[in-house]
Amino acid sequence: MKIRAICGEVTSEQVRKIADIAEKYGNSVVHFAVRGAPEIPDTKIISIPEIRKELAGVNLHLLEDDVENMQSCFGEYCSEGLFNPQALLKKLRKE
Repeated sequence: MKIRAICGEVTSEQVRKIADIAEKYGNSVVHFAVRGAPEIPDTKIISIPEIRKELAGVNLHLLEDDVENMQSCFGEYCSEGLFNPQALLKKLRKE
């Protein structure tokens, strides 16, 4: 089960919720994929409605029937960046 994470970022509160869900509905493992999506393996399909509700409580959603998580370099945190590509990416994701 993949979770949408714009720019591959989640807050500390969201990480705690993902970990709680992994313990409750999965095998206590969270995998962060190459494209930045937190994934919880070994979840049961029957649990998805409950998982959606729990994720919504911390403003997260499952990555379903959509493009993969869009990524950019860490321009905001990089001293070599000429602009903030993450801000642009976040704006594109809202449209």
